[in-house]
Formats: sequence, structure tokens, C-alpha cells
Amino acid sequence: MDGIELSFPNRLEKMSTNIKDDFVMDQMKRGKKVVYIGNGVSDYPTARIADLAFAIKGSKLAQLCRNRGVACKEITDFQQVLDSIEDWVSRRTKERDH
Repeated sequence: MDGIELSFPNRLEKMSTNIKDDFVMDQMKRGKKVVYIGNGVSDYPTARIADLAFAIKGSKLAQLCRNRGVACKEITDFQQVLDSIEDWVSRRTKERDH
């Protein structure tokens, strides 16, 4: 075969706008909690629906989330993500146990 062949996965969710939020919507539909990290405009639809969203500090995603009131923590390193997830899980466990 000559040339290049390119294919994309079939969309799973009718309401998705791109492959990122399609995957996240599918995972959430399966009952999974989703943590999302992004930096660009195309990450916004996914950050908006994720259970916990992070944006690289100073990025277009951080600006969009801030301007549109979407809960999103700005980060400068991955340790901040790990610490936030640990806190989030701890709070959810305490809420569930009370």
C-alpha cells in the first residue's frame, strides 16, 4: 500500500465535541470518576465535565475556566495534582462515611 492511512476511533457519545470529552463521557457513563489535566482551548469541554479538572497555570484553558466560572485548579507541577487528588478522595470518603 502506498501513502498514509489515518483513522480515528468512532464517537461513543452523541453530545461529545471532540475525542477527549467523548472518552471522558464514556468513562463517566461507566461510573468512573475522572480527573483531567489540560492547557488549551480544545481541553475546555472536557475540563468542564470532569469530576476534578486541572489547567496548566497561565494557559488558555486556565483563562477560559476562570472567565467562565468553571472549577479548575491551576497547576505548575504534577505534585499539585497528586496532592489535590488525595485531598479530594479523603473528603469524599469522609462525606460517604458520615
